[in-house]
Amino acid sequence: MRQAVILILSGLALNGCVPVPVPRELVPPINGVLEKDGKPVAGAEVRSIAGPQSSLTVVTDGEGRFRTGALWDAVFGIYMVPVNFASPDDALEVHFAGERYAKRYVGYLSQETGGVVCEITDTAEKETIDDVDNMLNPKVEVRRLSCRKR
Repeated sequence: MRQAVILILSGLALNGCVPVPVPRELVPPINGVLEKDGKPVAGAEVRSIAGPQSSLTVVTDGEGRFRTGALWDAVFGIYMVPVNFASPDDALEVHFAGERYAKRYVGYLSQETGGVVCEITDTAEKETIDDVDNMLNPKVEVRRLSCRKR
């Protein structure tokens, strides 16, 4: 029996029927400028998040510019994802001056070829989101990050 299974699996492998990891883009790269009161914000942490196990943090330059890379994972099998897919786990977070700002469903931001402008304000509405870094306290209150086409 074992030899039959090995023979079948070998035959499938020779015919190219072996599941292999396929890269899947979870969150595309986002190119933007961070502003507060219409002025660039330098030195802020901008974090692109794709759920609890995948994130990338960059720091804004002297002119408030940032560029996050794409976040990928590898999957086995065939997955059909609609074009312009955005997941509630997708987020762009900003940490600046002790405050935390967040924008969810960020997959569409990468489609803005000229980039985006994200604005942080002290009066931004607060919301509760999942905190991917804290398993003991999975909810956190953040200020809403506003982003628009540049």
